[in-house]
Amino acid sequence: MSSASSWLHEAPAHWARARIKTLIKSSANGIWGDDPTGDTSDVACVRAADFDRRSHRVKTEKLPRRSIDPQTLRQHILKPGDLVLEKSGGGDKQPVGAAVLFDLDEPAVCTNFCARITPAQGIDPRYLSYVFAAAYNQGLTQSAIKQTTGIQNLDSGAFFSSPWAYPRTDEQRRIADFLDAETTRIDRLSGHYLRLSQVIEEHEKSHLDLMFNETGNITPLRYLVRYREGPGIMATDFRDSGIPLVRLSGLQDGQVTLKGCNYLNPSKVASKWSQFRLREGDYVISGSATMGAVSIVDDKSVAGAIPYTGLIILRPAIREIDMEYVSAFLRSTAFASQIDLLKAGATMQHFGPTHLSQIKMPLPSLPQQRAISAKTRAARSQAMAIVSTTKRQIDLLAERRQALITAAVTGQLDVTTARSGVR
Repeated sequence: MSSASSWLHEAPAHWARARIKTLIKSSANGIWGDDPTGDTSDVACVRAADFDRRSHRVKTEKLPRRSIDPQTLRQHILKPGDLVLEKSGGGDKQPVGAAVLFDLDEPAVCTNFCARITPAQGIDPRYLSYVFAAAYNQGLTQSAIKQTTGIQNLDSGAFFSSPWAYPRTDEQRRIADFLDAETTRIDRLSGHYLRLSQVIEEHEKSHLDLMFNETGNITPLRYLVRYREGPGIMATDFRDSGIPLVRLSGLQDGQVTLKGCNYLNPSKVASKWSQFRLREGDYVISGSATMGAVSIVDDKSVAGAIPYTGLIILRPAIREIDMEYVSAFLRSTAFASQIDLLKAGATMQHFGPTHLSQIKMPLPSLPQQRAISAKTRAARSQAMAIVSTTKRQIDLLAERRQALITAAVTGQLDVTTARSGVR
C-alpha cells in the first residue's frame, strides 16, 4: 500500500466510512494501584508484559495483583470484551500501540501505561482487536507516537481520528471467526517450527555436555581467563555519534555487532573508559538472563567499541588456553548448572566477574582443546543452519499472518470465499 489509508477507496462499497473513534464507545487510562489508604480490594492488573500479541488476547498465566480502593476499582474495572491498549513505553518486545482483547472472567484493571478501550455498540470486540493489529501493521499507530526522553507516548486523539472503513456487525463476526481460525493454524505451524529449533539447540548442547563430561583436570576459570565487565554508563552520556557502545542486542548469533548500539563522546572514552575498548578476537558474554550469548569480536568496525554494563569481556590469561574451547564450555550445561547454584536465593538473576571467579572448567591439553573446538564448531554450524531455516519460516508465517489480518479487516479479502494455504 502506498499509504496507511490508501485502501479506503478500494474497501467494499457497503462498508461505512468513518474514523477509528467511531468504533470506540469509551477510552479510559489505567491506574497505578497499590493505594495504602482505606479499604482495598486485591485485583489482577494487566501490564504490557501480559500481552499475547500472537493471539491478540491477555495471557492466561496468573496476572500480578494490586490493591485498589473499591471506588476506584468500580471506575476502572475491565470487562470481557474490553481491549487493553499500550499507550506508553518503549522497546521492541511490546511496541506502543499494541492492543489485546480482555476476555478473562476474573476482575482486573490495567496499569496507567495502558488504556481500557470499550467497543461501540454494534462493534464486535474480536474484530476491533484485529483492526488495531492492522492499524499497527499499516503504520497508523507509529505516525501518532511522540517520543520524549526515551519514552514513547501514543497520541490517542490523533490515532483515533485516523480514517477507517468497517462492515456491519454480522460481517465483522464472520471476519473475526475467519481470522481466529486462520491465525490459529498459522500459530500452530509456527509452534512446530519453534519446537524444532528448540530440539536442535538441545541436541547441540547435549553434544557439548558429552565432550565436557569426558574431560578431566578440573581447573578454576580465573586461572585460565581474564574477564572484565563493561562500565556503568548513564543515558546522559549517550551521543548521536562517536565511539559505539555495544548493547545486549549487539550479540547476534555468536558475533559481536553494532546492532542497537549507542554512542559515546570520544574524549570521555579516552579519559574514563579506554581500558574497556574491545579488541579483535575478544569474546563477550552476557551476564543477564540470556544464557549462552557468547560472541566473538571478528569485525574491525566493532574493535574499539565499549561494551555496556552486563557484558563481560573474556581474554586468555595463559598461553595454553584455546578461547574457542572456553566459548564452547560457556554454552554448556556444565557452566549453566554452576551459575544457577551461585545465583540460588539471589534477587538479581544476572551474573558477573565475581560469579565467574568461582566457576571450574575441565582443562585438557591444548591439542585436545583445539580438537574439541573443531568438533563443537562443526556441530554448531549444522545446528545453526537448521535453526536459521526454521527462523526464516517463522518470520514468513508472521508476515503472512499480518498480511491476512490487514487484508481481511480492510475488505481486500472476501472471507466467505477465502481459503488458507496453511494447514
